[in-house]
Amino acid sequence: GQGVPPTHGDESVPTIHPPACSATAFIIRRPQEEDAFDLRWFTPAVEVNLCGYATLACASVVFSEGMVDKTHAARFHAKCGVLICKWTGEDQIEMDFPAYPPKDVQPPAGLMEVLGISEPQYCGKNLYHLVEVGSVSQLHSLRPDFASLKRIKEVYAVCVTAAAGPESPYNYEYRLFAPSFGLDEDPLCGSVNCCAGPYWQRKTGDNSFVAHAASEWGGGLVHVTPGRDRVILAGKAQLIARGEIMRTCGTD
Repeated sequence: GQGVPPTHGDESVPTIHPPACSATAFIIRRPQEEDAFDLRWFTPAVEVNLCGYATLACASVVFSEGMVDKTHAARFHAKCGVLICKWTGEDQIEMDFPAYPPKDVQPPAGLMEVLGISEPQYCGKNLYHLVEVGSVSQLHSLRPDFASLKRIKEVYAVCVTAAAGPESPYNYEYRLFAPSFGLDEDPLCGSVNCCAGPYWQRKTGDNSFVAHAASEWGGGLVHVTPGRDRVILAGKAQLIARGEIMRTCGTD
């Protein structure tokens, strides 16, 4: 995700999207409300209701640039509600997100076939469809038919997840396939843990996880702590570039 510093003016936000990023976030200060911002996220094709890594990037910017004191919490007002982010030291940020525990569902017709999954361990739905497969190696080997996946109207996006092995530094791994977002696969998706975290908590009885994105890009180490109605996601971000986006407005 990419964070864009606060701007002022027209409240409408163009869907400007760098080709190397799966989502771009836009924030603007809320007048007369300290440490608070309005936040929206855009993929190459659509506006989405929740995005983890782009929120992490925004929180990193507002803390590192002195827009919010690191002893305070930053509040981001978004379509999904208020997201509270705290600087916890060593460049790590904790984000308080809504929990979306999946509910058991029958897979939509054709879904498993286009994913290339013959024997799913579980299928559920809340924020996204969530499918568990039997091993990390199976997860890594998936090559979905994205054109066919996009035609399954009941599927907004699908997270496929698997338990990590006993020697792994992670507890579970995941991949997110979302051609409706304009992305065949989101290489790093934080918000998926709002669904996957509660699922693995229910299945294992554990209350804290280290999750890993198993896309070809890979990475995205995130600490996941599911609660009753919320999920705490913790990770790190680093500022790598500064710039300005110039928008020319018409005279109409």
